[in-house]
Amino acid sequence: MKKNLLLKAIVAICCILTVTTGSAQVKYLIVNRTDGSQVSFALADDPRVQNSATELIVSSASTTITVPFSELKNYTFSDTETTEVVSVKTDPTHFIDGESIIFTGLKANEDITIYSLEGRQMSRWQANASGQANVDISQLSQGIYIVKTSSSSFKFIKK
Repeated sequence: MKKNLLLKAIVAICCILTVTTGSAQVKYLIVNRTDGSQVSFALADDPRVQNSATELIVSSASTTITVPFSELKNYTFSDTETTEVVSVKTDPTHFIDGESIIFTGLKANEDITIYSLEGRQMSRWQANASGQANVDISQLSQGIYIVKTSSSSFKFIKK
């Protein structure tokens, strides 16, 4: 209940107020996870913050993250972007490297499925026994895709 109220306060601040700290204007929403990873969203990209009973969902035109509340440390506002390479790293268990999406920390043999925005299955992969996978996205045409595993889902843009 407290997180729900806090989430509503953050949405109100993002949508209604121009937030400033001293003389610097706040430009980013930073989501911090308990494992130390961070994802930043430019307020100019109009990030949307939603929650369910168990997770926080933040989305913008270029990315969407879903974070279970148990893995959420906090979220803050900043006038500078995080120093992580957040344009590549979208989750602690996967990152995009050129024409591949690299997964680590998945369950052994966990399914990884890529869907078009229309819901059509584009490809399906499976993690190895160590919970790792290297998903080739070079055959996909330009567009927006949704990647789904049993533990997470995210959007990416193929340019």
